[in-house]
Amino acid sequence: YTLAGEGGISLSSQEFANLLATWCDKYPIISIEDGMAENDWDGWKLLTDQLGKKVQLVGDDLFVTNTKILR
Repeated sequence: YTLAGEGGISLSSQEFANLLATWCDKYPIISIEDGMAENDWDGWKLLTDQLGKKVQLVGDDLFVTNTKILR
């Protein structure tokens, strides 16, 4: 994950999940849409384990781009 607004730093899935968790602790975030890339299954697992009980995780791109996932 490359964050252009943060000077172009690149983060692993774990680092990005940690960053999102930090933001959720710091700000009143109740929902995250497309928190991980649509093909980053390990990242989605990390994010769900870390934040799934605290905030709503929405996989818009995850499901809209590949409806076979829903079957």
